[in-house]
Amino acid sequence: MWWRTRLTGLVAASLCTPTFAQLNSVPRWDYSQLDRLSVQAQALIEREQPSAGYALYEEILFLIRVEKGLYSTDQVPYLLEHMQWSKRIGDWDQAMDTGNRLRWLLGRNENQIDNYRRLLLVHIHIPEDMTCIERHSDSGRFIKSASRCEAFRYFMADTYISATEIQQKVATQSNNTEDWEALENLAGLTAEMVFWVDGPPVILEIRGNEFYRTANPEIRQRYQPATWLRLAKTVEGKK
Repeated sequence: MWWRTRLTGLVAASLCTPTFAQLNSVPRWDYSQLDRLSVQAQALIEREQPSAGYALYEEILFLIRVEKGLYSTDQVPYLLEHMQWSKRIGDWDQAMDTGNRLRWLLGRNENQIDNYRRLLLVHIHIPEDMTCIERHSDSGRFIKSASRCEAFRYFMADTYISATEIQQKVATQSNNTEDWEALENLAGLTAEMVFWVDGPPVILEIRGNEFYRTANPEIRQRYQPATWLRLAKTVEGKK
């Protein structure tokens, strides 16, 4: 069979995990190999070789697109799992890129409310280490200032913004009370996540002998808590 290989002079394909190079030798147009690739990718992941395992997902996705079409929702489970892995290893950019790829894909198919819910749950999953978003109780400023923490805070803000936008779509499609309530709550949480991420919300100025507090004009609208609090208020009025 194609995947058999000689290791240290012995034929041991049935006992050893094939290498990525061997698996990548599958003919790129051979859709019949998809199940086998999926099994082998999972085997690599379970044997603590996730980079090689998830790298095979692009090959799997390619086969699906060729056989089922560019917009096939058969890609969804693989993309969701890859997004979860990206979050686990702290690859925030890849996690958001995969999430955006999924939204693009789902937007080109009808009746995807269940898949939108699955994507939303991946977006709002909280990583175990949340020390980067701990704040001072008096000012609301973040305690840690490392660049790594700054990147993480932008990711948390962006992933909750995406989750809120997805829930808007879900609530609009389902039009049930539970989904509208979930949107209201999620919008409130997003307002908390974006607070101070893009800079101090208020600027203090001294004019003469007086202090003035003005809203920081440099904060982008998506990172303004008021943007999401207004949405929460609007949703509350619809219930």
